[in-house]
Amino acid sequence: MKKHALLISLALLPFFSVFSQVETVKRIEFELKEGFASHDLAKFGDNGILFYSKSTDKKGKTRQWKIEQYATDLELLDTKFIEIPSKQFLDETYSNTTDLYLFFRNYLDDGSK
Repeated sequence: MKKHALLISLALLPFFSVFSQVETVKRIEFELKEGFASHDLAKFGDNGILFYSKSTDKKGKTRQWKIEQYATDLELLDTKFIEIPSKQFLDETYSNTTDLYLFFRNYLDDGSK
């Protein structure tokens, strides 16, 4: 009896493996342009995504932030640059299906957050 159960199990084993699949996770990578770091993105569903990053270099008393808009097929649609006082850091972000809000805050006098 044990031999029959073993033979049946071995016979059915290839049948089960036909239906098993490895799940593939889709992944995209964005290359940062030279001179930019601290990146993140906001998803907007059918409206695409916004990818934002800050420059590694200060321009006088400001630091540049770059915001890139991509369509759902990852085609670059637009790029905007904003200047933020270098005394400020990105504290919080908020986004919904149409807007992205970046909230900046001043560093303390000793340079800490």
